[in-house]
Amino acid sequence: MSVRRVSPTRIPNRYHIYLLGLTVLLLGFFTRVAADSVGGRVFILGDSYSDTGNRETIRQANNEPEFDRHQFYYKHRSSNGPNWIDHLYGEESVSAALMEKPRQQATTNIHVFNYAVAGAASGDYALFPSAKHVILPVDFTPWGVMRQRSELASHWSDIGEDDQLVVYVGFNDLALAVESQSIPTWLKYFLNWFTPIALEPIDAMVAHTVDNIMDTVRWARDAGFGRVVVIGLAEGGTAPMHQSNPSAYGDAVRQFNSLLASRIQAIRSKGSNEIVFVDTAAQLTSHLSLLSGSNRGSIPVACLVQGKVCRNPDQHFFWDASHPTTGGHRVIAEILRQPLQVHSINRP
Repeated sequence: MSVRRVSPTRIPNRYHIYLLGLTVLLLGFFTRVAADSVGGRVFILGDSYSDTGNRETIRQANNEPEFDRHQFYYKHRSSNGPNWIDHLYGEESVSAALMEKPRQQATTNIHVFNYAVAGAASGDYALFPSAKHVILPVDFTPWGVMRQRSELASHWSDIGEDDQLVVYVGFNDLALAVESQSIPTWLKYFLNWFTPIALEPIDAMVAHTVDNIMDTVRWARDAGFGRVVVIGLAEGGTAPMHQSNPSAYGDAVRQFNSLLASRIQAIRSKGSNEIVFVDTAAQLTSHLSLLSGSNRGSIPVACLVQGKVCRNPDQHFFWDASHPTTGGHRVIAEILRQPLQVHSINRP
């Protein structure tokens, strides 16, 4: 009886095939992960443009009632569908991380940790609409960007040079300044005794907001982030809510973007961190072709008006008075794709 002998250094051909297939699969997996986004983790600070559920978590924790017309909004975003973060990274990669440190496991795709809260301003507070107040119809709650970064710091002690921080805020600060211009000066002095965010002239609010953002940039540098991306505002004078005073909103945003860009340019040479400013306003018009049949004149028109939805939301940049449609967010995502080092837009 003959016995087939196999050399201990030789593997049968069928096993070569199995190993080759496994190698191809593993290389494909790691190549895909590397291609989707460059670097390590991404942390986001911001307001309703970026919130993927943190405001809802706060609402539930405080036993607050459901938001008015919440049924028109997608998964607690301020839009009718995925927002710019979802388009860039995919919903399965994003964790709304504000209230509790998320579990980052090797078996998950989560690498984007979002601390943004709807209504957030650049300092310690956020502005939530409130019908309780007649003169200034907002409640101030402690969920601004500076509070968000404190929560981030309490969750993570291992920030490193592969990690990236994204800061996208300023709209609510400027809106407060513009909308409060109609309040008499004497009444502003009185209200400032009770409001944590001072009611300032527009120029002063622009400077104050930029100071807050630069403080966050310096904090990020000291915390060890290898890369900081600050996103400028693009909607000055174009949002439906701006149409009551488009020139004031437009001037405020232009001042804000110009001052912020110059301050970031000045600080870039003072540290080893890569600090990037994205001028979304300058690129918005050239990217509107991503909307179906869109044109510049259609931007100020909201799709959702008094509980009624338009017939063609894919042709609208704005979903409601101040927030983009998911198509509008796709435009923003395309503008941010290269600065945030994402190779391709996710298609939810």
